[in-house]
Amino acid sequence: MQTSDVINREILRQTDALRREKVEAFLSIADEELRTTTVTVAKAEVFQKNGIKVFDSYHLAVADENGCDVFLTTDDRFLKKATMQEISVSVANPVTWLLEVI
Repeated sequence: MQTSDVINREILRQTDALRREKVEAFLSIADEELRTTTVTVAKAEVFQKNGIKVFDSYHLAVADENGCDVFLTTDDRFLKKATMQEISVSVANPVTWLLEVI
């Protein structure tokens, strides 16, 4: 599992301390932190022009730029928009993805 500097910035915005602690505990099992680059920023800007929200665009750009196999999301609107982008990373709902993998 991987995390990113974008996820860390988003966690800092979380005002619910308990929720923030739970997310941080979950992410502590990540074996790598992916970093934002100038290429990532450019990709995120394209995604934003295609209707993807700012943080979502950066999450997707980081995953795509770093060659992640799959990007999991429970946000159906984001999922629909993300699958329409020119990207190499597969975007899926975690339940659907798990059922396909098992």
